[in-house]
Amino acid sequence: MDHGHTPADRLRSASPLSPGSGEYYKNMPPADSQSPGDPGFFLPVWWLEERQAIPMTCMAWWGVAILITLLNYLIWQKTDEAEAAYGEDLPRAYIAFIILGMIVYFVIAATLWFWASRYSTTPSDRKNKTLWGIVAMWILRDIPFWIMDYVAVEKNNDEAIQQISFVISTLSFLVGGVVVWVTYTYRMTSYLNRMYTPPARHESHFAHTGSVFAERGGGIPSAPQGTAPLAMTLPPPAKSNHVPSFASPMQQQQQLSPSHPSPAPIITGNYGGTEWDV
Repeated sequence: MDHGHTPADRLRSASPLSPGSGEYYKNMPPADSQSPGDPGFFLPVWWLEERQAIPMTCMAWWGVAILITLLNYLIWQKTDEAEAAYGEDLPRAYIAFIILGMIVYFVIAATLWFWASRYSTTPSDRKNKTLWGIVAMWILRDIPFWIMDYVAVEKNNDEAIQQISFVISTLSFLVGGVVVWVTYTYRMTSYLNRMYTPPARHESHFAHTGSVFAERGGGIPSAPQGTAPLAMTLPPPAKSNHVPSFASPMQQQQQLSPSHPSPAPIITGNYGGTEWDV
């Protein structure tokens, strides 16, 4: 019987390395740690990521944005008043980018988002698919619509549907721009760090070269061209202490004498133009 000890007391008294302690789980790496080549992107709604709801949230948000722009065209942009206020070019460009945005949404972005939400097995894979859907919508839809809605509001801000469309386009442009910028910064800094950061110095050139290639996923490189590979020279087999019965007394004394120990192996080699032996 464990008198006077609650489960919380037993948990606090557990060893830091035991599974029952908090230090054990705190020191464990995340289940899906990002590799050096893993891009990823960051959003402030971490609870959505835990529920794998970010792809479907993106699908719903950009679907509403496309619906608002379509209503804006049908209610305002195609009217004679809009043509008189903006000319013929802006309404024609508006409907053209509505069609382009719908194609990008239904063919590329929504497919990637549904794929990420339904079939991705790891957070990294889900983030990558979600990211490429956002990039496609931001470049091919959000940038043109924000420019057109800004010009339309600047010339005539009396229509409520046009103002709503401008607000939605601005939010989509900002959200997509932040995600794309953070992802680009993350990838570029990771690439520059791998390519141009000098490696740490080690005690030996051989250990340093092997560790660098091991970190990059390869093995220890072969010897440069024109140099001899590493070689190991082994001595003859050590003699046994067993003395044959037919040996002479002199041979028996030499066989058992400790003044003739077995020689140690000698390692010689030439690597990078430098000869060495151990």
